[in-house]
Amino acid sequence: MQLSQLSAAATVALSLSLLFILLPSTTHAHNITRILAQHPDLSTFNHYLTVTQLAPEINRRETITVCAIDNAGMGDLLSKHPSTSSSTTSTLRSSIRSLTAPP
Repeated sequence: MQLSQLSAAATVALSLSLLFILLPSTTHAHNITRILAQHPDLSTFNHYLTVTQLAPEINRRETITVCAIDNAGMGDLLSKHPSTSSSTTSTLRSSIRSLTAPP
């Protein structure tokens, strides 16, 4: 009797495992600017994710690793590119893009 109960439990466990594997996975959308807004020391980086239009690109990805620069580091980076011209925005976009990568 115990062997049949064990076999039934194994069958149920295997069935549930297959069900979870075969069902399409549900992805939970994330919002990088909302996540970073919880960290005031990353506010400048967060701002430039929006200005450079990288935030929507990051949000579209299923998984991503972001190496965020604190306000002091962003201040240093911005001091090297004081203009707000489109070429500076492009440079900042390239710099920030290099800090975000798929895992």
